[in-house]
Amino acid sequence: MDVIDRLINVNEDSWNSNVYDYFYRKEGDSWWVIGSYEYLELYPYVKSEFERVIATGEPVYLRYEDIYGEWLSAFSPVRGSNGMVLAIFEVTLSADVLDEASASFAWRSIAGGVGIIVGFLVVFVAFTAMLLRSIRSMKAGAERIAGGDYEVDVDIRSRDEIQDLGDAFNSMSKEIRDYILRVTSLNEANARFVPAEFLAHLGKKDIAEIQLGDQAKADMTILFTDIRHFTDLSEGMLPAEVFAFLNDYLSRMGPQIREHGGFIDKYIGDAIMALFPGSVESALEAAYGMFARLEGLNVERSVSGLAPVEMGVGIHRGPLMIGVIGESKRFDGTVISDAVNLASRLESLTKYYGVRSIVSETTLDSLSVRARYPSRFLDAVRVKGRHEVVRIHELLDRGEASLSAAFIRAWESAFEDYRAGRFRESLAVYEDLLAWNPADNVARLFRDRCIRYQRQSPAADWDGVTTFGEK
Repeated sequence: MDVIDRLINVNEDSWNSNVYDYFYRKEGDSWWVIGSYEYLELYPYVKSEFERVIATGEPVYLRYEDIYGEWLSAFSPVRGSNGMVLAIFEVTLSADVLDEASASFAWRSIAGGVGIIVGFLVVFVAFTAMLLRSIRSMKAGAERIAGGDYEVDVDIRSRDEIQDLGDAFNSMSKEIRDYILRVTSLNEANARFVPAEFLAHLGKKDIAEIQLGDQAKADMTILFTDIRHFTDLSEGMLPAEVFAFLNDYLSRMGPQIREHGGFIDKYIGDAIMALFPGSVESALEAAYGMFARLEGLNVERSVSGLAPVEMGVGIHRGPLMIGVIGESKRFDGTVISDAVNLASRLESLTKYYGVRSIVSETTLDSLSVRARYPSRFLDAVRVKGRHEVVRIHELLDRGEASLSAAFIRAWESAFEDYRAGRFRESLAVYEDLLAWNPADNVARLFRDRCIRYQRQSPAADWDGVTTFGEK
């Protein structure tokens, strides 16, 4: 018993204050109980479990109730050296204490479980909020990219796969941005060779859509320009100097064409072919602007002691076909039309008549307010490749708009006399006009014609129309 008492400290510890131990021994028909505090007495409450332990030699467990309360007991056999059961050892615990401990443990388990669940929910909600914020950030970034804003970077700092996804999104955004910049740069480069307006008239958004044989019809005003005596100007220049001169000249002319609604179809050496889809006025305004820029260029050249640059302009409006020609490995955009050829011929005639610009009469007739664009009738001509007679006019500088109505009537009357073969009458008028303006090259040209035809009559089929067999 001393050993048992030391084990449970005679019920003086809080943890074992309700634990009791006993030994039971049977002598004859009586059972003796030996308990703590070294007491020994007959045990009157014989339990059936005692006989079961003795009979089976196995421990027995039970829960029971007596006048002192409800108890949980364990009965175990105590054997001698021969293996016989000598006594029964009982350990008893108050059932109320155990029930309270079980209930307390259950509540603590529930509270702990609830705490764990609440903690998990807090972590889950926080993680979900972070995840949703990251997803919303990437969604907003994707929407901005879809809207054409490629300067997008999302800021995700979760230090997990979501951040990896954000970094991948930023890398994708940068790749898209770089790709768009490359495509834009390529389109801008292509536009320098194939005007966007050319593509638009073919119903194409970019050059990649162009197919061999694409074509469209339209009415446009065609403007040709050419530098006169370019060979003389470029003589003695190095190749680099020739290109520098041309690029300087063209960089002054091109903006005037674009500012007035036209686009450059092609450069032909030092010549420019431009198309104006809008009104005739836009082409005439562009011509005025180009001559103004040319004057500025010549002022700069005079300071450097260089010869002035002269330019001729031919303008005509008419139907044309714009399209793509070539073969599978080489395309070229072009314009095919009799109107284009005529505009080119008119530009060439500026050298013959000694004027800086020539416009066909049909083109001037399409002006809404013709008086805003002063002109002078020049001649009736047949150009190479055309049988139709074309009446041509010189586009005068707006400073020459003050030419008197009497001058215009005298000029037109002189031409009618000339075309009717009345050379003496027309000669007298041209002489008067030259006396008034000795620098009038056209008056001098017709005066010389009248003198020649007075000396030698024209052919019998002469109709007063000047025919040009060369371009």
